[in-house]
Order: sequence, then C-alpha cells, then structure tokens
Amino acid sequence: MLRRINANPFLLDQVYSAVNEIVDSGTIDFPQLLVDSGDLRYNLGNCVISDFNFVKAMCEYDALGVAFEIERPMSAIADPGRIRIRQVSPSLMRVSSFF
Repeated sequence: MLRRINANPFLLDQVYSAVNEIVDSGTIDFPQLLVDSGDLRYNLGNCVISDFNFVKAMCEYDALGVAFEIERPMSAIADPGRIRIRQVSPSLMRVSSFF
C-alpha cells in the first residue's frame, strides 16, 4: 500500500476525505453504536495507550490496529514473502497513538 501511496500521493487524501465524509454525514449513529457494540467492545478491548475503544476511535477519525511480532531474514527486504508472523499481540492500539 505504501508503494501505491507513493506512486499516487493523492490516494491517501482521497481515503481521508472519504472517511471524513462518512463520519461527518451523520449516517453513523455513534451513541447507538456504543450501545449496540457492547459485547464486541468488551471482547476486543481498548487501546493500551489511550484507553479508547474502536467506537471512540472512529469518532476521532482514527482506528485500532493489531500488533504483530515478525521474523524477517535480511533477504526479506527484496522478497517480502519471506516475512513470518511469529505472534499476534492481543493488545490493540490507536493508529494515532502508534505514530
């Protein structure tokens, strides 16, 4: 995806614009989503840094990401197919908290 964004710098702006339009349009009822997603929010958990759940993150135009522990030999720079996921972290983190 990074290669595609670098090839087309306007792509990321288009994605942000589309997300902002959806959130700002009012088609997502966030208070109701908080009520309806109770079990899912409980099972997924919150960001380990900001303590935001995924609904609160969406309200802030953000998302929650999953962390991976990977194994990468030096040759994986040329061949990303050699990257191996060793472990998936059970913790979620807001994307803005990661950066």
